[in-house]
Amino acid sequence: MKIARMDMAGRIVTVEEIILDTGGKRIEELVMEQLEYFLKQRQFIDDREVPVVALTIAVPAAIDLDRGEVYAVLYRNMKELNIKHMIESAFTVPVFMENNENLAAIAEKHYENGIPEDNFVYMTIHHGIGAGFFLNGQLYRGANGAAGEIGYQHLGPNGFSGTKERNTFESLAAVHQIQRIALHLIHAGKGEDIFQAANYSYEQITHTLIGSLAVEGNETAQDILAEFAGLLALGVGNVLVTLNPELMVFGGQLLEIPGCGPYILEPMKQQLADLVPFPLPKFRLTRLGREASVIGACQMGLERTILRHFPYSI
Repeated sequence: MKIARMDMAGRIVTVEEIILDTGGKRIEELVMEQLEYFLKQRQFIDDREVPVVALTIAVPAAIDLDRGEVYAVLYRNMKELNIKHMIESAFTVPVFMENNENLAAIAEKHYENGIPEDNFVYMTIHHGIGAGFFLNGQLYRGANGAAGEIGYQHLGPNGFSGTKERNTFESLAAVHQIQRIALHLIHAGKGEDIFQAANYSYEQITHTLIGSLAVEGNETAQDILAEFAGLLALGVGNVLVTLNPELMVFGGQLLEIPGCGPYILEPMKQQLADLVPFPLPKFRLTRLGREASVIGACQMGLERTILRHFPYSI
């Protein structure tokens, strides 16, 4: 869980990362406790206390802002929780909600020296896959706020399952597939060096290990990432032929391993060159790292606060 504070000039003042240890408590109780503690930390400018005027919550789900409904929920109980109402009632400040990837896209576009492209896609590759779309300089949310739920694309049979069952982009190309590719190699007798690096423990064969080994020059790990990149290309190609963006920005834990990005992005671009019948956009990693969503949340809260008083958009 990350909590950040932004001043009215659009500058991030503090960012805190908090590990939520449930200890038998419900997740919403822990979130409320952390928010209460955070809000009690008083901030001063020129000896004057600066109050919190709004809160924005980044959630891994599609949100219908008009109806206040949540779709495509990663955590089962989130759909039943009215988090917005719960926080507004407890702290008596306006509360806004938005999807993680949409907020990351907002931050990429507008924070500090934002990117100049008006048509781009921010895409997260982690245990799930999602995206935020900027089209003609504006965040595109779709009719129900679910425009970036690209992980639900159906891409065809899963080569690992041996069946004709159709699979989603997320099930086929989230980071857990890196482990499956590595295990497939080991069982075929071709991944002894990977198995040795994992201390001969299947549980230690993770996407983080494979990414780190690739950066260190392990060719087997690099081949695993190249195969994974081919799976990513299937879903990314659909996005490219649908939206034709100028730029693709990628985030997610795997791509944050220093030096790992090229071992995924370069083979993916090679695959896409055969799938997409027009020039590819630019590809790069997020410039904001793991703080992209929380920075975007602060910016959204700032803009909505200003819009309550002035009839224009930032």
